[in-house]
Amino acid sequence: NNLTSIFNSAGVSISNLSNGSVTNNTVTNSSFEGVYLFRLDQVNVSGNSVFTTFSSDGLGIYDFSNGNISSNFVNDTADNGIYISNATNSTVSYNTVSNIVDDLIQVYFGDNLTITSNYVNNSQDDGFDITSLTNSIFTLNNISSAAEFGIEMFDSYSNVFSNLSISDTSSDGIDAT
Repeated sequence: NNLTSIFNSAGVSISNLSNGSVTNNTVTNSSFEGVYLFRLDQVNVSGNSVFTTFSSDGLGIYDFSNGNISSNFVNDTADNGIYISNATNSTVSYNTVSNIVDDLIQVYFGDNLTITSNYVNNSQDDGFDITSLTNSIFTLNNISSAAEFGIEMFDSYSNVFSNLSISDTSSDGIDAT
């Protein structure tokens, strides 16, 4: 439960956490990630709000396993709204991401993820940008107003996509290569 404003680094930065939580933080006007998380296992990341980052992601989450990223609110970032890299056996759900310069949510290398019930709106790039996602479920996500694709996917396989709402994209709703 922290409130941070006008930082020359990440608003919240946590590394090497197991069996814990990162919850209910509010970050405004961060120079880098609003919330930067690295090497987390069995961690709940929820209820965080990030407003305005000047050069990076709203939530930057790296090496994340057996956890939950849910009910976070991200608005007005200079890069991705939520960036997730090297995640396994985790759930990404009920996040609201809007007014983002790059991708609303980007997943880079993930396995056995459940990505469900996220609302993403108004990106100057893609709604979801997914690279190397395997054995995952992607369902009940609402994607609107993406300047490029609703979902852009590279090198991803053995995933289930269902019950998606994709509207108002400049390119295809889903692009898979």
